Amino acid sequence: MDFVAGWLGKLDNFIDSAWSIHPVTGQSSGVMQQIKHIDEYDSHLEDALLNLSLKLDPTSDTTFVGACHGYQLNDYYQEIIKNNIVVLRIHAGNADHNQIKWEFFVKTYLTRRDNLYCMVHNSGQWGVDARLSPNPTNAQRVQMLDEMIKNSASLLKGVDHYEGFPYIKLDYARLFVPGGSQYLCDQTGLTVEDCYHQYWNQMLPLAVSPNELTVWGHTWRRQDYFN
Repeated sequence: MDFVAGWLGKLDNFIDSAWSIHPVTGQSSGVMQQIKHIDEYDSHLEDALLNLSLKLDPTSDTTFVGACHGYQLNDYYQEIIKNNIVVLRIHAGNADHNQIKWEFFVKTYLTRRDNLYCMVHNSGQWGVDARLSPNPTNAQRVQMLDEMIKNSASLLKGVDHYEGFPYIKLDYARLFVPGGSQYLCDQTGLTVEDCYHQYWNQMLPLAVSPNELTVWGHTWRRQDYFN
């Protein structure tokens, strides 16, 4: 979702979200990630936008693309049916679920959270720290993440949060391949110059997480968890 949001932010009449990709883990990061706060039960889109000095305006010809898991999208039903918010749902049904799970853990928990937003808001150096006591040791981080990965069977099997309002369905397996941006444009009705499609294709290999990496003095291997 962050890759798609980041790329869309580069298009004309879209707000650039300062998209970048971590060279080691393949994690996409940028302003679009701040919208994920609306997945939390006590958060609201208006507040998330206000923190970015933005607000919804049906007369605007400029689009901002955020990324979220969609847990609370029903709260914005009226804005969605008025087309003030367009929802893109990435469906992973035909994709390699083991690869998606592995990349989720690498990008969410094995990537150091050293961007400016996390530092300013004291969000913790590592994603796993929120599940541990203050000032955890690396050994505690290793143990916690090891247990999380081993218990990840339920990932991608959650409740469908997209029923009852319109959305554009995107096939993960058709998106994250060379030429996937053309498929994205076909599904969303966008027309862009060829240089943007080239940009998608060039960024795509950078977003693939390695099958092995060492973090906290421990070597993590995909083969130890997912075949």
